[in-house]
Amino acid sequence: MHPDYVVEQRYLDRYEAFLEYLSERRDTAWHTLPRDAARWWRQREELSVSDDGEIRGASDERATVAFVREHEGHLVLEP
Repeated sequence: MHPDYVVEQRYLDRYEAFLEYLSERRDTAWHTLPRDAARWWRQREELSVSDDGEIRGASDERATVAFVREHEGHLVLEP
């Protein structure tokens, strides 16, 4: 999130709530530096998913396939 795009108070409040939520999720959230996130995106861009759901490409051992669905107004992660 770039601060130039969060200028209205309602967005700032939501962003603050989101950051508080993430700070409580140390076990599942990825706390990283921008350079590490950029490296991850470059590696991810080289990956593909085959028709049988297998991940192919460099660093494929670090990747997983998961699906998200909506349930009662919430997003649910399905491995």
